[in-house]
Amino acid sequence: MKRPSPLIILFTLLLWTMNVVASAETIHGVAFSDVYMDEHVIMDLLGTGHKKILFTDVFVAGFYLHTDAGPDDALSDVAKRMEVSYFTDVGAKRLADYIRKRMSKNMSSEEFEEVESRIEKMHDFFVDLDAGDRFSMTYIPDIGTKFERNNTFLGVVEGADFGRGIFATWVGERPFDKSVKQQVLGLE
Repeated sequence: MKRPSPLIILFTLLLWTMNVVASAETIHGVAFSDVYMDEHVIMDLLGTGHKKILFTDVFVAGFYLHTDAGPDDALSDVAKRMEVSYFTDVGAKRLADYIRKRMSKNMSSEEFEEVESRIEKMHDFFVDLDAGDRFSMTYIPDIGTKFERNNTFLGVVEGADFGRGIFATWVGERPFDKSVKQQVLGLE
């Protein structure tokens, strides 16, 4: 069998790269890939959202969900990812405390008690974010919720219950912002 020439391989790679760049969604100057893969699990970009307070852009976010799932499955035990690019500085303690509070509003008191020690572990993975930073969390069943800053792994918190609780802060019954929830679920 004849091997393809190096020129054909290079041309194919170039076309593939152009296709990936062309398939990225851009919101307020920040690009989100249409597809994300982690642990051999493929997730599709469901939607992007934008948060503005008064006249200040705060962040843009992209929500990825397992290829076989839809908006109704956002809190199910399926792979999901939230990427948030910040336009302003955000302190680690402030962000962690806010997420903790929002998790408590989206969980029963019994559910919250079950994950409380893991919420403390999560605090270790939160770092001060500067304008331009991208903070991500990715839930993979049987692994847990991974945290990253600018594609640098910070740590993982185990449990489907924890994953459901933290993603509920974005797409649950009591999200921090209903409009952003609709946007990232691709419903607005």
